[in-house]
Amino acid sequence: MKIKNQGFKSVQPLYMFLAILIVLSVVFNFLLANEGSIRSSKGHILVITMMFIPTISYVITKVIFKNKVDNIRFKIKRLTYALQAYTLPFIYVTVAYFIVWLCGFYNDNFGWLLLLSGILATLINLLVVIGEEIGWRGFLLNELSKRISPLKAAIIVGFIWSTWHIPGLIFTDYSSTSNLLIGIPSFIISLTMLSIPMAFYVFKSKSIIPAILMHASHNALIQTLYEPMSVQTPYSDLLKDETGLIFMLVSVIVGVYFGFKLKEINIKI
Repeated sequence: MKIKNQGFKSVQPLYMFLAILIVLSVVFNFLLANEGSIRSSKGHILVITMMFIPTISYVITKVIFKNKVDNIRFKIKRLTYALQAYTLPFIYVTVAYFIVWLCGFYNDNFGWLLLLSGILATLINLLVVIGEEIGWRGFLLNELSKRISPLKAAIIVGFIWSTWHIPGLIFTDYSSTSNLLIGIPSFIISLTMLSIPMAFYVFKSKSIIPAILMHASHNALIQTLYEPMSVQTPYSDLLKDETGLIFMLVSVIVGVYFGFKLKEINIKI
């Protein structure tokens, strides 16, 4: 009985985090749905605030449970992992969009100013994606990996991370896709699979810095650089962006590759 009781107490912070996350997310998703757009001034403020809900959920959980909840690990010993995580989206995002452009959906408006804005957008994204990553890969991944394998933990975190965005896909203009029957499953699979390399670098570096860098680089490249360089039609929407089939297939390949690498970490944790 004593062992079971301790086990129950050990998962209480996890349940509390998820409960707070759900309640706050429902409230802000309702406000965003009422606004209808994340591109208006009010919508922009709401979506930035919502990106910090995972962090807020962690902080409240930490205040309640104190020492039962681990501190977030920022200190990184090997910068190599941070650099690899930052540059990884430059590979898979570029490959995905290059295939899309080969299908005839390149709008030929590349310029150095656009490239510079894409790189600078990464720095801006760092300020907001940290609001998600403290909760996702800082707290949730760490808590789950105490109970299940790192790979399973990465997949579960990725699934929660992706489904957390679904109301935005349905009720706002978060994505340009017009086919949600294809877009939503593609989005969930893409982010779930990309959660695997993010988890890999977190475990290898023992820090959430690589996850923050990869998340920021991922967002900036898609939203600021490659989307403006792509033709926007219902057909191209089926292929590109996080809701596209080609992007999903590339993400699956990346996820499977890092899945094998992540399984090797099991013994070392």
